[in-house]
Amino acid sequence: MELKICEKNKFDIHNAVSNIVFISDLHFDYTEGHYMLEQAQRKEDEFVNYVKQNYSSAILCVCGDFYSDYIKSMEFIEKMEREEIKGFFVLGNHDYWSAGLKSYDEVIEMFEEKTKRYKYFRLLISGKKYYIGDVCFIGDTGWTSFKRNGERVDLEYFDNLPEVKEVRNFSCIDIIERHNKWIEFANNIIATEKKIIILSHFPMIDFTKKSKDCWWSSETKMNVADNYWNIFGHTHKDKQQENNCVSAQRGYKNKREFWIDCGEKQYEASDFGTLVKEELLFNKGTLRTVEGSLLQYYTVINAEKMSIQASKAVRRRGFRRCSANKEIIAMLATSPEKYLIKVKKKIKAYEKNIFIGYRLITKLNGKTLENIYEAIGILEQGLNRKSVINIREFVIAAVLTGYVYNDVPYLIEDESKFRSVDDFDIIRFYLMFLTIQKYGIKKTMIEFMEIRASTKRGFFVGNVEIKLPVINGKCLNVQEVLESMEEQNISNSIQMPVQIPDVKRKVNVTEQVKRIPYSDKKLRDLKADVYMFLVKGEGDISDIEMRLGELKKINEQKYYALESKYRGYDIRQKLFTD
Repeated sequence: MELKICEKNKFDIHNAVSNIVFISDLHFDYTEGHYMLEQAQRKEDEFVNYVKQNYSSAILCVCGDFYSDYIKSMEFIEKMEREEIKGFFVLGNHDYWSAGLKSYDEVIEMFEEKTKRYKYFRLLISGKKYYIGDVCFIGDTGWTSFKRNGERVDLEYFDNLPEVKEVRNFSCIDIIERHNKWIEFANNIIATEKKIIILSHFPMIDFTKKSKDCWWSSETKMNVADNYWNIFGHTHKDKQQENNCVSAQRGYKNKREFWIDCGEKQYEASDFGTLVKEELLFNKGTLRTVEGSLLQYYTVINAEKMSIQASKAVRRRGFRRCSANKEIIAMLATSPEKYLIKVKKKIKAYEKNIFIGYRLITKLNGKTLENIYEAIGILEQGLNRKSVINIREFVIAAVLTGYVYNDVPYLIEDESKFRSVDDFDIIRFYLMFLTIQKYGIKKTMIEFMEIRASTKRGFFVGNVEIKLPVINGKCLNVQEVLESMEEQNISNSIQMPVQIPDVKRKVNVTEQVKRIPYSDKKLRDLKADVYMFLVKGEGDISDIEMRLGELKKINEQKYYALESKYRGYDIRQKLFTD
């Protein structure tokens, strides 16, 4: 595959760029995470109509994955050209799928041939560049190097990719070669042009956490510079960003026709990313501010008057939040310095949002940035013991920085997706933090986390039961938890009574058993003891008689099943009499 750089192509529509609007991973054939080709045409029409109504004066950049079928993707591109929608596109990995009939080169050749005379919606691939005014546009699928931490990962991780069946002659080595040729071309443009918009389906930066993540992103050798914006997709992490590498990824979240018929909108402005010329920005009213400090992310819940149903809801949502943040809590408990280094690196990407004279319009405004930096400061002070930890501020800071760590800080300002931190979140985070810290459980070691511990390990806050977390089979005891909570003055901080169930009180064994169902384990043990007594004469008859009596009072059905099994024995038949 010889690399050629085309001569300068002037875009016929515009002499200068105004706004640049971008989106990726439209996946028209998916609805709410499921493949539904029959609903694709309506979504496609809605997308085209939305763009025409709202972005007719902008340049639209789409970073691939229209359909999981190369023919359907081509038909969509043809429609965009017919509708005279101005912009550029690159192919995503799904746009090459052909049930194994076509290779990558064959699909690219078909798209090149069909779009070579297009006037409005242009294909970008390695070796081709276009100009609008003084801005150069280049792009490609981009692919992956399959590298992280300076080394290529084991390619056997990717033996079961759908591409193995969907693309003829697919191989990871071929992908690496395509990636390298794209990087060579892109770096040549970066070194020679002053203002560049780069489209790629695959990210050109490394977001990986594990080796198998290298299909989604990887280490690349694309030059880091201030003379471009790189727009990418593929990871399905909506507004994922690092410095001047940005995205607006739709993924598989298309809505069903039912909801559209009920009045909901398939596409909204928040689905798109926007680059606005600096001189036009402040006349648009596009920026907004949020008033307040970290306490704006906190809400008070009165648990003393809470109904049983409401208390269960509070428990469930707390379980979900803690489970979703287990990696963050583990890092704060065992590797806080590494965690804060990563958070600081990621948030710096949002400080500078102006490159080549265009500002990225995001939901993350200046005030939110200040709050995130305040959160980082609170964690640093607490972890370094430079000040007394306020547990409420500490947990709120952990939650906010967690959004940054997971590359979704913009969700902090999305009221439909961000839930304020309440006192029960604070207690649960604190309990998980203590457990992980005490047992030194690294984030890579969290194989199984059971947040619902046994009823013997817990306490009540108001009317809400708090059960101690069990992580990798490890659990604190109630007494040490309460001592730590008292040391941190948590009871006064949350202003709700902490009550401990009376688990130490001695009760008659029979009365205790009567209050709970007879477990299968107890029944199995009893069957074994009865058998040993009847057949081999081993065991204490008085103990077995007492346990049989307990079982009969609790569950007649199980008792008579046991009786019928052993009634035939002649030895000590009085065992089953009243």
